[in-house]
Amino acid sequence: APFSGDESCLDLSLLTPALAWLPENFAFNNAVEIVRLNGNILWSLPEGFLMGAAATLRELHLQDNLLVDLNKAAIGATFPQLAVLNVSSNRLAKLPADLGQLRQLTELRCHDNRLEALPESLTL
Repeated sequence: APFSGDESCLDLSLLTPALAWLPENFAFNNAVEIVRLNGNILWSLPEGFLMGAAATLRELHLQDNLLVDLNKAAIGATFPQLAVLNVSSNRLAKLPADLGQLRQLTELRCHDNRLEALPESLTL
């Protein structure tokens, strides 16, 4: 049977090098802790991105894509348990200010982008 999103899944990896978009309702009703979408050709993340995993997501790996904007995904406001965020090797010109809400964040990788500065919410 195909994966419906209701099964137990702690580590979700979609490492298909041709994944160019995610549907608006890309969400799960289970306890996903790690999501790996790296090495694709994603330009953006949809609104409501992974809402079903809001309370449990600890790691989000989005490196090596073509991301230009993360604002619609509301990562900082949506995932309070996020400890690892990797958005390196994309096309980001800025990071969303809401990343400062990630109180559990211990690792932020954002090299190889077009960033000129970090949001004030992330500075000491």
